[in-house]
Amino acid sequence: MKILKYLKLYWLMWLQGIQSQMEYKFNFILGNLTTILGQVTGIAFVWVIFQRIGDLNGWTLPEIMLIYGIAALPYGLFELFFNGVWSVGRFVRQGEFDMLLTRPVGSLFFVLGDQVMLHGIGNFGTGLVIIALASQQLGLQWSALNIVLLSLMVLCGTIIYISINTMTASMNFWFVGMGNTVLYMGQRFRDFTVFPLDIYVVSLRILLTWLIPFAFTSFYPATYFLGRTDYTFFIMALPIVTALFFGLACLVWRVAINRYESTGS
Repeated sequence: MKILKYLKLYWLMWLQGIQSQMEYKFNFILGNLTTILGQVTGIAFVWVIFQRIGDLNGWTLPEIMLIYGIAALPYGLFELFFNGVWSVGRFVRQGEFDMLLTRPVGSLFFVLGDQVMLHGIGNFGTGLVIIALASQQLGLQWSALNIVLLSLMVLCGTIIYISINTMTASMNFWFVGMGNTVLYMGQRFRDFTVFPLDIYVVSLRILLTWLIPFAFTSFYPATYFLGRTDYTFFIMALPIVTALFFGLACLVWRVAINRYESTGS
């Protein structure tokens, strides 16, 4: 089957990327330690805030920890497997995108698998630990069904990351040299969704739900396990939003590569 061929090819590309990264073992260790430290620092900052305010618009510290932990899972998987969108600017500036256009499979396929970031392991692992700690304090029981549902939500969240970052990385074809700046700015919106969405103004909630839907990668999945039934609609909408944004990302990518003019060399 064609899908199995693609999966095998992607797996080989990923292993090659892992081998390349592991040639610099110190960088691997330092990268993951830095990532873990960043996550711990973030949680410590939230903890300090809660020592003063007690709760945040009705949300307790363990509940926010759960949101924080779930947010780290799809982000970690995106970094570990699909971080190649950060290479688009280099491909365009140096004219290397010509090479991708001659490959027998889609250019986006090769772009996504181009750059393995092993510190994604640190993000993913830290996320699991934070979820475990939050679950212990909240008394959450992780049945087999809930584990399967969380896995599916994380999968959807990872695809949403791929979609958003593919669309922002596509700006490199219009604004050579500035595309990664747009990509970085887009990533910063995810920082808002490690906190409950209802602490923000309505306009920002709409932005993070329907325009840059990072809320579907963290906040909305967390509300399901917290029993917040007032957000059930958004949980039901998760697979639809995922499919729509992935389709939109593929369309934007197709339009963007038609703008590519090579370097002329």
